[in-house]
Amino acid sequence: MVVAGETFEAAEELLGDVEGRLRLPPRPAVPGDPEVLARVADGSPWRPAPWPGIHALATDAFSCAIASGGTLYPDHCVYLGPAVCVVEEGESILEAAQRYETIWGRRPSVLLVPRKGVLLAHGFTRAAEEMLFCLQRVVERIPAGARVQYLSAENVSKLINWDAERYRIAVAREQERQQAKTNER
Repeated sequence: MVVAGETFEAAEELLGDVEGRLRLPPRPAVPGDPEVLARVADGSPWRPAPWPGIHALATDAFSCAIASGGTLYPDHCVYLGPAVCVVEEGESILEAAQRYETIWGRRPSVLLVPRKGVLLAHGFTRAAEEMLFCLQRVVERIPAGARVQYLSAENVSKLINWDAERYRIAVAREQERQQAKTNER
């Protein structure tokens, strides 16, 4: 993390504020439902997230609303997509993905199934995993009723289409492919 201020004292105060916010306890959430998620994802290009805590993004209504409300920080849209897709009541995951694709022009990498848990696209990268953990840890500490400011659609579009970010993602994917090859040996 990098913080800056007009003076050393201002930067130190900002750092202290951020550290204090990180100390907030996470909002309690019910666990995900791996059996339902496995059934819902069966035969689709998504799979249940393997980390129990991550399902709080979908099982806690406030977390789900914040996570799906927009992009909170630049790496969120670069690695997770411009938004997190929520499967609406009565909607299949394929219908939700189609709705998302119509809006954003790409398939979602993360699907939130309210009260059940999180589904991830097959091929979800390690870098995307880290961004999803970050999203969960940030969202579960935002106090109920807090005003959340998201990146603008214009900024999200610029980030996703920025050559430097495309290059960074390509490098990360190649490193993961190389690591997978090494692990196979």
